[in-house]
Amino acid sequence: GWFHGERGHQAVTRPELALYSVVGALTLAGAVLTVTSQRTLAAPGLAAAGEGEFDLRRIGVLYFSDLTRGADRQYLADGLTEGLIDRLRDVPSLDVVSRSGSEQVRDLDVATDSIARLLETGTLVTGSVEEAGGRLRVNVSLLDGSSGTELRSTQVEAPANEVLEVQEALTVEVSELLREWLGEEMELRKARTGTENALAWTLFQRGDRARDQAGLFLEADELEEAANALERADSLFAAAEEADTFWAMPSVARTELAIRRLELTAGGDPLSAEEHLDDALAHSAEALSRNPRDGSALQARGILQYYVWNFGMTPDPSRAERFLRQAKADLQEAVRFEPSLASAWSLLSAVSYTHLRAHETQEVIAYAVFGVNWGGGG
Repeated sequence: GWFHGERGHQAVTRPELALYSVVGALTLAGAVLTVTSQRTLAAPGLAAAGEGEFDLRRIGVLYFSDLTRGADRQYLADGLTEGLIDRLRDVPSLDVVSRSGSEQVRDLDVATDSIARLLETGTLVTGSVEEAGGRLRVNVSLLDGSSGTELRSTQVEAPANEVLEVQEALTVEVSELLREWLGEEMELRKARTGTENALAWTLFQRGDRARDQAGLFLEADELEEAANALERADSLFAAAEEADTFWAMPSVARTELAIRRLELTAGGDPLSAEEHLDDALAHSAEALSRNPRDGSALQARGILQYYVWNFGMTPDPSRAERFLRQAKADLQEAVRFEPSLASAWSLLSAVSYTHLRAHETQEVIAYAVFGVNWGGGG
């Protein structure tokens, strides 16, 4: 109908039929070649894992356990785990489950092969942390995802005050285990912890632990305990700020805490909400003064400015519009410096949808797709 027109000759002629047949055959051949080539590319990992199992290069790092007696060092175990995840995710040849993906299975009381199926991983990394006599010991094992069998193991030990050196050594040791298991070199990039100050790093991890505890209290509707945990987290992040005056992450974390408090009070006491808004703005300004190109800091400020608009915290329509425009600009800068910020991509989609016009539809869809893609195993 498209070729001949509504009133044209409707019958398909023999030359046309022959042409359609050739095009169809070429299309089918192209599809077969494409599928074959993709299967060939995936063959090494699939062959190594066995038929019907997941690629061995799909790695799940499970949160390390704390074996320290008489002291809570879970914050240390969590920090080492998350640092390892971040470093391994930078290795081009590996497909590593994100932090949020590992977080989702950390409290599951099931066999490791079941966790591997949930995460769709061919290889798992497990570990434990223990501090005794002023020394830190990290035991780590590599497991076959399909059976849970231990493949290889190693140990890293150093003085407890050399935690950043332990983190670096742990990454190197795990990479070596993976190299032996997968039979290929692991291209490690330079660590991006953001600080070389062990005290600042440790204080930040403690604050992160307190923030997680606040989240659990909120889920249980234990508001007073949640408020205390948030206050404790903020104090620890503030101490980390003082320990390293060039590191932006503690200020970013304080911004995020203030935003969380803003969310909790947005429908209640206006004075309290305004106080949290002022705190968040001050912390985000501090973070960006330390590092204007920090993607997480830009993301936090973008989220904050979006909330100001979304919660109607400014009655002036033109000022509210400026907050929304600046939120979009900050989020665009955030993903330019750090393309893996899935939350920034997702919020960009929401901000763009707010100003949706016909010619912006593609932009909204693109931001949403990027957000899904960078969500990783989460």
